[in-house]
Amino acid sequence: MTGGFELAEPAPPSPRSAVRRATFVTVAGILAIIGALAGGYYFAMRPVTLKIAVGPANSDDLKVVQALTQAFTQNHAYIRLRPVQTDGASASADALALGKVDLAVHSLKDLPTELPKGFEIAAITERQDPRDAFCSRNFASIEDLPKGARVVGKPFAPDALIEVLRAMLECRPSNGAEPRSA
Repeated sequence: MTGGFELAEPAPPSPRSAVRRATFVTVAGILAIIGALAGGYYFAMRPVTLKIAVGPANSDDLKVVQALTQAFTQNHAYIRLRPVQTDGASASADALALGKVDLAVHSLKDLPTELPKGFEIAAITERQDPRDAFCSRNFASIEDLPKGARVVGKPFAPDALIEVLRAMLECRPSNGAEPRSA
């Protein structure tokens, strides 16, 4: 002896611990791969948010964009709309030029006669009566509704329209009031 502690040689690892270590490394690797795939899927499938300049306050354009925003949200669409309220067409053009918004929605009557350089009118929608609309998850038109289907409408719906529909549909006002008597 040399006056100190003698160090014993380490015991050889048991075959059982080597199997446990290999199993642990394999499971950890599989979990890492699954986590990476889940993260990649989440990143690829996340909704795209479009910022839309619209204004002024209480305009029909703002109401339409807000309705579209709600519809996209309710349908869990891959596109989300975020209205950015502006003071009008020139403020929307400025926000678009500065990259604060992705697009702008305005009535044609609000636009200047000459568009700023780099801007273009991408679409002009057909003008329709904004007070009358048919919305359904299951049917493309009123004609496709089955006999006795329930129709909900605003209390100010034209009486002539209600009378035409009454023959084929069960009509109820949207405010929860009782249906009109025939």
